[in-house]
Amino acid sequence: MTDVESGRRSRMVALLAAVLLGVMPSTAGAYTISNELSTGCHEQITSAALRTARKDLPTAAPLATTDGERALVDDLQFTPDRRAL
Repeated sequence: MTDVESGRRSRMVALLAAVLLGVMPSTAGAYTISNELSTGCHEQITSAALRTARKDLPTAAPLATTDGERALVDDLQFTPDRRAL
């Protein structure tokens, strides 16, 4: 086998491997929120980070919310940490 043929074969094998890996099904991680059946972790992590930023940075003070923004917060699918808001 010549170097040219060996190179072509290597490229074909690499292409086939890439195609196979691209079409193979895999598991997907889902983003969950806290509800009656499970405890969410993202809310806790985000709230803790926001509390830390609010405590450590004078420029990270809570912003005043409008009635419309307050309605959006009130309609969230999880209960936000009010200290972080």
